[in-house]
Amino acid sequence: MARRFVVVHNPEQAKRDQAKRDEIVADTEMRLANMNQLDGEAHTKAACDLRAHPSFGRYVRQTKTGLLRLDKGKIAREAKLDGKFLVSTSDPHLPAEDVAMGYKQLHEVERVHRDLKHTVDVRPVYHRRADRIRAHMILCWLALLLIRVAENETGRTWFQLKRTLHSLSVAEHTTEAGPIVQTNRPNTEQKAVLDAVNLRPPPRYLAFPTPTKAA
Repeated sequence: MARRFVVVHNPEQAKRDQAKRDEIVADTEMRLANMNQLDGEAHTKAACDLRAHPSFGRYVRQTKTGLLRLDKGKIAREAKLDGKFLVSTSDPHLPAEDVAMGYKQLHEVERVHRDLKHTVDVRPVYHRRADRIRAHMILCWLALLLIRVAENETGRTWFQLKRTLHSLSVAEHTTEAGPIVQTNRPNTEQKAVLDAVNLRPPPRYLAFPTPTKAA
């Protein structure tokens, strides 16, 4: 079956690729500058470690006399691939935009599977009855739906949201009249998250003892 290939370019990913490479290249240049190299002599352990490094070694070349230099040619070649990836399809008539969108949706589907297993913890399932298993799956699906709604409305990942809201807590104070359940005040960032999902901040006091008449 014939395959059709489409080159996709993501400008945002291109910026991330360039920033990451620039950081590695700057670190590689610093390591080369601090390395004592002499023509015709054996490499030092530091030079061997640099060449074998999985990140820094990619941008290092060796001259005919054995000196290590920055491989500017490879850096330039990699820069041409920033933000680009290749997708294929067996449909010769599908528009390139639809091919790219289908690939992106596939990525989202795979992310849903990962989140169900690791974020929502859909497994293990300890139920035996079919109706309880279905109820368990529906509750997990609803939890994932709430996660996606929160992410879409706030523009943040679920892990970022959890970190932001982590300090929003409830404390119970024991008094002579009885327990008082109180929440701390949300900060500016927490208020922004609650406003984005159209939720009011929790009440300041959730429970407090009811005064009784003196005997």
